[in-house]
Parts: sequence; C-alpha cells; structure tokens
Amino acid sequence: MSGPDGVVITGGEDGFIAAYNAATGQPLHHKYLGARVVGLAVLDAGTLVAATRSGVLLLDQDWAITGYHAIAARGLKRLDPQRVIVLRDDQTLHMLAREEA
Repeated sequence: MSGPDGVVITGGEDGFIAAYNAATGQPLHHKYLGARVVGLAVLDAGTLVAATRSGVLLLDQDWAITGYHAIAARGLKRLDPQRVIVLRDDQTLHMLAREEA
C-alpha cells in the first residue's frame, strides 16, 4: 500500500511490516508484529493501523505501538481519514475510529 510522502508499506504472513522509499526502494522501517498481517491503512496524522490474525495495532509515525484491539482480523479497509472497518473471524464487521486509540 502507498503511505504518505512516497512511501510504500507492506505486511506479510511472517508478521513483519516494512516501509520503503517508493522512488529508491531504500528500506525505511521494519517491525515484527507477532502474527500474520492481513491489512494495513494509514489514517490522518500518519497513524498506521495494522490488522493481524491476533489483533489490530495502531502505530505512530515512529512505529511505536499506541493502541491495541484484541480482534482476530481477516481483513481491514480504510473508510475515511479517521476510521477503518475490520473483518472478524466470525465474518462480522467492526468499525474502529482513530480516537479509540
């Protein structure tokens, strides 16, 4: 997914997320989240939301974890600059707003 300022952010089955400079391919950040990453979204003010099979994490611009929701996720979609929708294991949807962090 494309992040702010020409940054590409990826997440994988190995539980890692990584950010790269889109123009040069140079790695910028990487972080282990502990479980398979199933979705990523960037909210306003640079908040990164990472959905994993064991929970949904909110990370600040330095990728420090600022929030956690114990929702085993199957997917994640950004609704607008403040909200995401999470697809749960039981096929229900759960909306999270940035101020819940």
